[in-house]
Amino acid sequence: ACGAAIQAAILNGDQHTNIEDLLLIDVNPLSLGVGTGIDGYLTKIIVERYTPIPVKRFHPCQTMEDNQDSAIFYIIEGERPQTKDNLVLGSFTMRNIPPGPRGSQGFNLCYDLDANGILEHSTQQETRKVSKSILENLEKCQGRRSMI
Repeated sequence: ACGAAIQAAILNGDQHTNIEDLLLIDVNPLSLGVGTGIDGYLTKIIVERYTPIPVKRFHPCQTMEDNQDSAIFYIIEGERPQTKDNLVLGSFTMRNIPPGPRGSQGFNLCYDLDANGILEHSTQQETRKVSKSILENLEKCQGRRSMI
């Protein structure tokens, strides 16, 4: 609340000496990550909480099973180690993965969080150069959006 009051004073043009030289930086209040299974699999944090925005982060990952033909990615918000214990913001599936042994097919994940709170998550499959992306407006997402 204090930061909001300071920002309002700056936007109103208040010339008070206590706020003349202040610079407020927007940050991501909760960690954003990827979960590979809603039924309890581990979550990997991509953008840590309190990271200044805008920010763009990349993360490599691989198939988890032999001859895996699809992979589902859950975009999560939270600090818990298991996907099911965090807030799921969205999900999508990469299909038609070429068969191969576990770990042979790689993906490059990208989280791009802009200054307006719009998250673009994109995933590119390394071998086929196939990509998918999803946009999430974090201000309009259902559920909790604070640390309390």
